[in-house]
Amino acid sequence: MATQLLEERFIEIDEKGDARLTEKGKKRVAARLDKLPWGDEILLDIAFCESHDIPVSLF
Repeated sequence: MATQLLEERFIEIDEKGDARLTEKGKKRVAARLDKLPWGDEILLDIAFCESHDIPVSLF
């Protein structure tokens, strides 16, 4: 999947080897997030943080 995202220029690899969204990728993500039901974007953010042991503080 990462290869396809690279080929379609949604992501790029920086000089450290880390993946980054391109402008095209950011637009794709924004379009997808706009279609999510209310609150799902926050749920995805929390799930990401939990999976990476990042503390979540909503208030």
